[in-house]
Amino acid sequence: MRIGYRDHVVANQEISCTGCKPENWCRYRVVKCCEDLGISTCAGCPDYLCENMKKCFEVTRSFEPKCREACTEQEFEQINKAFFEKEKNLSELRTEGDR
Repeated sequence: MRIGYRDHVVANQEISCTGCKPENWCRYRVVKCCEDLGISTCAGCPDYLCENMKKCFEVTRSFEPKCREACTEQEFEQINKAFFEKEKNLSELRTEGDR
């Protein structure tokens, strides 16, 4: 909210990436891609880490400097774990799915 991307404070669960699902809003059409492929989240895609996902992660990382500037260290740590670690979070989901 402080950096201007939301109009209210949101919980980490709301911004934490656990894969795009039909109920999520997605500017990269990942939800549509998942629907087309018949998979529940992007973490389950056989072509995971496609160019579309790489672009998504790149754009997400581009917000980091502004967040560091606007947030306290504690606030940044929260948003870092929930938002900037999308690729790490999804990779962990993929690993868990392989077990």
